Amino acid sequence: MNKYEECLFHYIMEHEWPHLLGQEGYRLLAERRDEALDALTATFTPEQRRLYMAYEPRCNAVSSAELEYLFHKSFRLGLRLAR
Repeated sequence: MNKYEECLFHYIMEHEWPHLLGQEGYRLLAERRDEALDALTATFTPEQRRLYMAYEPRCNAVSSAELEYLFHKSFRLGLRLAR
């Protein structure tokens, strides 16, 4: 992403993302996901917990890269359509 796209992306994540978090449908899905994760991690051995703790930030980094990529592609498509 160029600097302009990066600035827009960060603006959206800071100012628009919270609106998604406030939507009931999203909250219900997130709660169900969190409950499932809590049930899963309760069964972990110490080694499994250590491995998961190493995995989770990497998974989050990939998700972040995916969001940035999709934002970039959507923004470019929007610019092309606006012309």
